Amino acid sequence: MVYATIDNNNIVNGIKEVGSAIGSASHIKIPNYDLNLLGKIYSNGVFADVTLTFAEQKQEKINQLHTKYQKMYDDYLAQYPRREVESFATKQAEATAYTIDNTTATPIIDAIVGNNATLKSAYITAVMAKVTALAQQEGKMVAIRDSIKACTTQAELDAIVI
Repeated sequence: MVYATIDNNNIVNGIKEVGSAIGSASHIKIPNYDLNLLGKIYSNGVFADVTLTFAEQKQEKINQLHTKYQKMYDDYLAQYPRREVESFATKQAEATAYTIDNTTATPIIDAIVGNNATLKSAYITAVMAKVTALAQQEGKMVAIRDSIKACTTQAELDAIVI
């Protein structure tokens, strides 16, 4: 199920995909994941364009950006069981510490690879590759967000594609 989330002024400020129905006045069920609804006003069952100030337009574009990147991250996490996702931070911390100093204890990773040094090296390399890829993705999002914040004209804002 896909919902548009609306703020106190009935402006769409997010789109979310969920597994079960949401019974909340701030969540409007929609037929598909449509980022074009962001920034529209919801009134009497209809989504309509709203005339926003330049500052509001910038914030709406940032909201679109955050929604897009959050969906990408949620899609990434969806390929793993919840329990494994819960252990990501621990594995990242162990892999990072081990990469800096290979005498650092890594009890969780050791348990996963059965204390096999070859498997441990490959596993740590894979963890660090994922961490790096996610950090690069976040870096791109932050750069776009900073570009939006720096806009001083409508043309500059319009040129940024989310």
